[in-house]
Amino acid sequence: MQERTATYTEGRRKFEITVTFGFDLDFAKRNNQAPYYSVTATIDRIGRNGARSECSGGMQHDEVAKHFPDVAATIRWHLADNTATPMHYKANTLYWADHIHPSHYISHGAPAYEVRYASRYGQTKEDYQKHLRSTMVYGALPGEDAPMGEGPEAMGREELAVLLDKRADKLHAVMVADLAAIGVAVPREDQP
Repeated sequence: MQERTATYTEGRRKFEITVTFGFDLDFAKRNNQAPYYSVTATIDRIGRNGARSECSGGMQHDEVAKHFPDVAATIRWHLADNTATPMHYKANTLYWADHIHPSHYISHGAPAYEVRYASRYGQTKEDYQKHLRSTMVYGALPGEDAPMGEGPEAMGREELAVLLDKRADKLHAVMVADLAAIGVAVPREDQP
């Protein structure tokens, strides 16, 4: 894992952000799992007397992008394993597809989950489309530039499942190149 730190000011307040990124091989080994790439950050407020207090932490991707543009280019690989497979790649992508196309999951006369989900969380169809694209790392491969609403989110469930299978192996080379640009080596598949 690598760390980088930057100090910045918002208004009259001074902050320090520390981004941590890479593959935690020790964690993967302890938990008998594939190593996953992660990008997380901790933000501390620095008081006038120099005292620090943590004010946020975790998946602070917007803040990381603001202060570490080179690391930001790798955020799309957050929680992808060393084969460049995003966590629950197929299941999560199809989950969002089901929200875009509610007929996929409406059964037995139940009200559309989309309506209940949207009213509870304020999500829109466009939000679902963004989530779907993010989950499948859409745009990582050459030629993946369809306008929103005309790309994978417009496909039926079965067609999308086939696409996910076809592109999975191609993602690895792109991930290796993206991470190499910031000095992160992708562990071999036989690691940990």
